Amino acid sequence: MKKIAFISIFLGGLLAAGISSASAFTVGISNFFPVQGDTIRITVSGSASAPQTATLGIETANFFPLGGKYVAAVGLKVTAATGWQKIAMRFADGAVVERWIDVLKKKITVETFAVPPQIGMTPTELVGSLNNENATLDKILNTVTPRTYFTGGFGLPLADNMHITDWYGILRKMGSQEFWHLGTDFAAPQGSAVGAMQGGVVRFATSTVSYGNMVVIDHGEGIFSMYLHLSKILATVGQQVKKGTVIGLVGDTGLSTGDHLHISLKVNGVSVDPLNFVRVF
Repeated sequence: MKKIAFISIFLGGLLAAGISSASAFTVGISNFFPVQGDTIRITVSGSASAPQTATLGIETANFFPLGGKYVAAVGLKVTAATGWQKIAMRFADGAVVERWIDVLKKKITVETFAVPPQIGMTPTELVGSLNNENATLDKILNTVTPRTYFTGGFGLPLADNMHITDWYGILRKMGSQEFWHLGTDFAAPQGSAVGAMQGGVVRFATSTVSYGNMVVIDHGEGIFSMYLHLSKILATVGQQVKKGTVIGLVGDTGLSTGDHLHISLKVNGVSVDPLNFVRVF
């Protein structure tokens, strides 16, 4: 039975890659061995029936047209279940197509983090503040705009994106409190221009206690990018931006210990690794 199961999974991978299929369409999976926190890009081409949704566990993503094909983005949480997982794709004619991926465990770094003096809070108070701010942001980030504001690939926001100081998926401990660092930090001089990673609509542009001056861009189809700790916000809510539009300047506001830019990506409410997302999209 184990050999049969392995062969079934292997053939499913071949079909998904479009190497061999008796069907009239092909299904492309960006990575059959993703790591926790990765984004899986699913591409369907040549189908007479439009794909509607892709489901992986409790995560569901809608397909949308992009570049003459149908695409869905499925985000894996940093704590996503590991091992073989089934992706079920549902089509408009009622058909269901399944593929299998093997989710690998992410290597987690744990670091001790002290609350910056300028915040003026204990670790417990800070986590409470973070929870309140996240509750407000989730009302925006958990919505899905059924429209695609982009046509090409996503890019990184700075002119120089080589100086990464903190990676996605670090577990930070502050006294008895702990929280995940669900983004990527780039060191840059204060005042450096921060550009939109792709086209979209600004949904949030204001100052917060923990995240400092912050901008959130809705790229459509449940994809959002976030830019934190800005010294200055140069975007307004409702503004439609293009890839590279300057939406703020690098700073040191909020929960920060030096000039840097923190970026986060949300895919259908899931915080994913920004660098992996840019490679996939």
